[in-house]
Amino acid sequence: MTDIFPIGVKSSHIKGLTLIVKEHDNEMSVSELGTEAEEEIDDLLPTLIAGKVLGFLTMENGIIKLTAEGASLNSKSFSKTIAEKIPKIEPFYTIIKEVEKQGEVKTRDIFKMLSKKGLIEDRFESGNYTQFRKNLLNWSIKSKILVYDQLADTWKIATIKI
Repeated sequence: MTDIFPIGVKSSHIKGLTLIVKEHDNEMSVSELGTEAEEEIDDLLPTLIAGKVLGFLTMENGIIKLTAEGASLNSKSFSKTIAEKIPKIEPFYTIIKEVEKQGEVKTRDIFKMLSKKGLIEDRFESGNYTQFRKNLLNWSIKSKILVYDQLADTWKIATIKI
């Protein structure tokens, strides 16, 4: 099964992770990363999965290696690369297709659809719509793909790229 992008991960964590691995000649063990980042390995896993789904790194036998793309990232290219990749990966791809089809979709309906398709993180399975909405909003701002209407709690496709 293909990994699903964990939308609860912050882009700054992905950027920080790639920077740490880059400082270690683009390769290090997961345990070394945990020590360097001062994080438990379990807490790092969603960020590692996000980096893998974005194509910035590979993980095999406890070793993290930056891809050529991950190794070439810098502060300027990071945001642009994120904006290009997010619409093409799950769960964002499915969200975009549904919003395009319906014109606008409520957060609760997006949440239910992703749950039915198995495209949502386990930590949201308990129905934490508020956190889900917040995370979706953060990534929508980063990628400039969706706009959110707070009063209606609906999402639309962004018509103007900022």
